[in-house]
Amino acid sequence: MKRKAISPATVFKSEPYGFSQGILVEEGKKVLFISGQLAANKNGRFVGGNFERQCRMALAGIGAVLADAGATRKNVVKITGYVTDMKGSIDEFVKQTKKYFEGGYPASTLVEVKGLAFPGQVVEIEAIAII
Repeated sequence: MKRKAISPATVFKSEPYGFSQGILVEEGKKVLFISGQLAANKNGRFVGGNFERQCRMALAGIGAVLADAGATRKNVVKITGYVTDMKGSIDEFVKQTKKYFEGGYPASTLVEVKGLAFPGQVVEIEAIAII
């Protein structure tokens, strides 16, 4: 897949925050929509943990779906993160997503929500990939 990060000079530089302002996909025949991933085991049981652990598990879930579809994290063009405490989690979210995407940053949106599906759940991440 050929992709190009778009970062107009008229908007703020987003790379230090671990995302691109836009991704232009120049070719590709398949679009993979990945449901919100969270800190759950393979039986669907929420296992919890602190924000860092939940974030890592959500990203690992994205990785598992990508692999099953024959793709990698480099195919991800957009992520949306949902957190229950923006102020207390934005720095760790940026740290974990920067580490996960290793410089090939997708477009990204982070939203604070009142609650998520499970008691104690503090983050959920969904993704879109082009294969």
